[in-house]
Amino acid sequence: MAIIKILYDRRNVASPIKPGTVEIEVYEDGKRKRFSTGVRVTTRQWRNGRVVNHPQEDELNAKIGDMYKKYQEAARQPGFELRSLSAKDNSHQTGFVDWLENEIGKRVDLRPNTIKDHKAMLNTIRDWGGFKTFGDLSRANVLEFDNYLRGRLRTQGSIHARHKALKVYIGRAIIQGLLVRSPYEGMKISKGQSQSVMYLTEEQRSAIEALELDGTIAFVRDMFLFACYTGLAFADMQKVSREDITEENGELWLIDKRTKTGSRYRLMLLPEAQAILERYDYNLNRITNQKANVYLKGIAVAAGIKENLTMHMGRHTFATWALSKGVPIEVVSKMLAHADIATTQIYAKVLQKEVDKGFELLKGINQKG
Repeated sequence: MAIIKILYDRRNVASPIKPGTVEIEVYEDGKRKRFSTGVRVTTRQWRNGRVVNHPQEDELNAKIGDMYKKYQEAARQPGFELRSLSAKDNSHQTGFVDWLENEIGKRVDLRPNTIKDHKAMLNTIRDWGGFKTFGDLSRANVLEFDNYLRGRLRTQGSIHARHKALKVYIGRAIIQGLLVRSPYEGMKISKGQSQSVMYLTEEQRSAIEALELDGTIAFVRDMFLFACYTGLAFADMQKVSREDITEENGELWLIDKRTKTGSRYRLMLLPEAQAILERYDYNLNRITNQKANVYLKGIAVAAGIKENLTMHMGRHTFATWALSKGVPIEVVSKMLAHADIATTQIYAKVLQKEVDKGFELLKGINQKG
């Protein structure tokens, strides 16, 4: 007769903060097989063969109990043999990673960049291997996942992005009845400190314009300047075409939607931006962002600019330039196609800091006098 047991932490790896695995062992005629329940809990969450002190303890205990009964019933069947059992019998054990991949694949409502972020989250979870089933989605495991991310990713912003993407699908799992509650309840993942906004002054921009360049490096320089005169992000510059440009009252206007947010924008093409488009036959899709940023390092050196020049700095340069010339912040927000004016206010704060530094400088000069 087969003996069915519930095993906890058979490998002795669990601790008050590190989870151990709950398994079902089936023993018959000197042979045994073990099957994971998909439940992983810490030593503080396991007592007398039951899950305790866990936000999903009722659900997890029911899951373990159902599996235990399943194997008991199988063992009572006439002619039962241990070898007839396999991992496929774990019908209760839903594969979280497969479900997650399927859910991401169904998302036709997301922008390509967002899908890319979600797939990056999926690949990270695959590499970690701690979220095999929905039963693994516990607070303790989320903390373990966070520790894994800290050892793998360089910035807190990247860590926060992985958690943010995962929480989207936690919500979908709850709606589908696959989870009772979110393991993130009561937990806050910091975004980290926002990096300061880097931009060029008009003098620095002019220094870049004055460089005598040719070939690919000249194209990269011009693309950067196009961002400085339009405020467009790299992905939006790449997809500019003649069809997006219309003439109104003798002025050329570029009308399109942002790749990242889908927000519609309408901006006047200043003479400098018009000249760049004509120079490259209205096609700026000739290089990747990564390669362009490599060329920009050389351009910065040639122009005597110490800042770490990037393509996105062109967008920052446009915003601060417009604000410094007296364009109202609400208008600049529309120019940049920001979904929220709070995003544009970051540039206003940067300029205010420069004003404050100016007053501090005047104060020092006055005191010396």
